[in-house]
Amino acid sequence: MLNEQGTSLECIDDLSHMVANLFKHEYAEDPLFNTFITACGQVSKKLKQTILACLAPPKVSTKARFMNLHRLVEWADKLLKHVPQNQAEDAPMLAKLRASLDQLPECEPFIKRFLRDAKSMLACQKSSNKRG
Repeated sequence: MLNEQGTSLECIDDLSHMVANLFKHEYAEDPLFNTFITACGQVSKKLKQTILACLAPPKVSTKARFMNLHRLVEWADKLLKHVPQNQAEDAPMLAKLRASLDQLPECEPFIKRFLRDAKSMLACQKSSNKRG
């Protein structure tokens, strides 16, 4: 309507949406992406309402999944670093946590690749938000 009235407007893409679209284009068809999302849901189900509920994954909207997917991937990376798969079962809580991981350990290649890409993109996004 404003263009019809002679007022010119420039379209400025939101950087976070642009980054999310790049991630969607790159990772949506990756078979490990679906495995990762499913595994996160299973881990959440297994941890909620238990003493380990504080380790449950963060909520990520399915509608705008790629906007905040980095939060979920960072959570998975931290959790997997604290629960090595090759250690002996020495503590009952650690054994319970390890049993709750579902297919998350198999998603490690996806997690590493996504974080490699996301960290630089998020740093650029953070820098541009500070500078305006």
